[in-house]
Amino acid sequence: TVQEFQQLMRTEEEQTVDVNQAVCLAEAQVRPLAEKARVKLHLELAPDLPRAEGSGIRLQQVFINLMLNAIQHIESKPARRGTACRGTAGRRALTVTTTCRGTACADAPRRRVQIRFADTGPGIHRQLDEKIFALGFTTRAGGSGLGLYIARSLVESMNGQIGVEDSVVPIGSTFLVSLWARS
Repeated sequence: TVQEFQQLMRTEEEQTVDVNQAVCLAEAQVRPLAEKARVKLHLELAPDLPRAEGSGIRLQQVFINLMLNAIQHIESKPARRGTACRGTAGRRALTVTTTCRGTACADAPRRRVQIRFADTGPGIHRQLDEKIFALGFTTRAGGSGLGLYIARSLVESMNGQIGVEDSVVPIGSTFLVSLWARS
């Protein structure tokens, strides 16, 4: 895995990427696992999203890692009937949303493309917000501790940011990936 990651970091030049397309390609790859885990995947993609600075293949890998991580954590959470989780009435769900923030003007010449991954998993305690991105750190039995580490490394290689935007134990978590928009 480490060798494949190092190869990925070396091979692709910086370019622009259609973020919505990268989300759709990643979603297509994880959909069978989500269906098996009985996790509903929802995509809410901004129709007028600008292209972002970055690499399509790197971004797809980030999205796959985040989606797999969410699915695995949702699957590990005991199903509870009659509870409300972020408006989903106890459903097992992962929603991916794309937006663009900021305006291209004299005061703010750069905009950010934002991709949110909101799940109804067990949530993450705020004390772990940064620790979960460390190499080898895992909260899941049998986890390798590579997924979020690789995701952060790939996002940072594209001058982007990734982090936990919101998390409530035991309701769920929202991860935010932010990339520079290409005007």
